[in-house]
Amino acid sequence: MPFLLIMAMGNSALANEPENEPDSDKNTVANNTEKSEDILTKSPALTMALIKNLWQKLDQTTNQCPDEQNDFPEAGMRIFYCHLKTFLSYEQLQTLVRIPIFLNGPHSKTELKVDAKNSFGHYNPAFVKWLTENLMPAAKEAAFKERTQPLYNQYVKPLARTYYVIHERLVAHPDYRQKQQANYFKLLKNGQLPEYYENLHQQGFNSNAVKSGIAFWLRRFIDGTESAFFEGLKTLLMTYDADFIIATQVLEAKIYRNTQVWTYKRIINPQLPELTFKFIGRLLSNKRAEIVAMQFYQGNESRHFQTIKDVNRVIVIDGNDVDFRLKDINLDSYQDIRLMINSQNYFCWLFDSTKKLFVGLLLKCGW
Repeated sequence: MPFLLIMAMGNSALANEPENEPDSDKNTVANNTEKSEDILTKSPALTMALIKNLWQKLDQTTNQCPDEQNDFPEAGMRIFYCHLKTFLSYEQLQTLVRIPIFLNGPHSKTELKVDAKNSFGHYNPAFVKWLTENLMPAAKEAAFKERTQPLYNQYVKPLARTYYVIHERLVAHPDYRQKQQANYFKLLKNGQLPEYYENLHQQGFNSNAVKSGIAFWLRRFIDGTESAFFEGLKTLLMTYDADFIIATQVLEAKIYRNTQVWTYKRIINPQLPELTFKFIGRLLSNKRAEIVAMQFYQGNESRHFQTIKDVNRVIVIDGNDVDFRLKDINLDSYQDIRLMINSQNYFCWLFDSTKKLFVGLLLKCGW
């Protein structure tokens, strides 16, 4: 699947370095690339046809890295990349997008330096946006989704699910993530970055996929493209595997660190659809809970339109419910969120009617 191919490119030591070509061959490739670029620039339809072709040939790939154990597709990102190189190389992808894939790092426009021990590729945010908009045609074409669903299930689903769960657990535990990022910087500085970097135990997923996945997300938090990549991954999963996302959100909250989800439906303005509020947190006692994240859904949509992470606020529990109330605090005709700290004070998030998002945390905002 193209989107996971790109994720693989960001992992140092995830694929064999391309073999050196004779100068004459390089010139030939350059000339062909320029011609292909002209054609693709003039024909977005051809570009989309090439992308669809890759999706439909997932069952025809072969291992392009002879030194790698061929445990595709269950294992990590390395063997996934080695298979997709059958139909889409790094250089060919660069021709498709016509913008730099990386802003800095060890890679060039034609070669991935995957064995670097003291640096890694920092993605271009514009490139990540291009990925989400172009490499998942099934998100916009129901017929194409139906044709490629069996291919997704067999060849893409294991890695997509693994990367999603890893991301959510790293986000849910910022102290752990920040510690690992700091350690990662030290390893880079000393040129000691191992091929697989992992200290987080995950159960039920392939160990190689977990190791490469943790390394990938740590790099994305460092280079600032974590949010953009995760939006793309969610688009992929919501297109082919929506039930998994919904089930995982609830399951992770209930089983990991004794957390749970409190869900409420409310109307914040007569001109807007009913919203669903999900508060994810840990029960500290029969009277207190720590909220670690909040998600908001519009109407009957299964995909949330906003997530507020790293909330980390202790609030009051009223029976089986968090003490969650709505009030128009800034008198703009839109109800705002209030979570009770004690009998006299609240944490409040204001709803921005222009952005259609909850913003502006107010501490101890009172009645």
